[in-house]
Amino acid sequence: MTVPKIEALSPQEVEWIQAQLDGTARFVDAFSKEDASNPLTLDALDRAFGAWLAKDNTDDKLINEVINFVGIAYDPSGVGRRLNCDK
Repeated sequence: MTVPKIEALSPQEVEWIQAQLDGTARFVDAFSKEDASNPLTLDALDRAFGAWLAKDNTDDKLINEVINFVGIAYDPSGVGRRLNCDK
C-alpha cells in the first residue's frame, strides 16, 4: 500500500480557493442581508445557505458554485494542502 503524501497547493489551486472565498462573501451578502459586509461566521453561512436552499434552484452550474463556496468556507482545515495518493 502506498502511503499518501501531503503536498503544498500549487499557485493555481491557491488562486481557485481564494476565488471560492471571494464568492462565499458575495453569496452571504446576497442571501443573508443581516450578515452582509460583516466578517464571515459559520452562523452567517448557515443562514445564507438555508435561504438559498429555500429558492429551490435547479441550475447545475449555480448549484456546483454554491457547493464550492460553502464547502471551502466550512472546511478551512483542508485548505492549504493536497493529499496525493498517486502510486
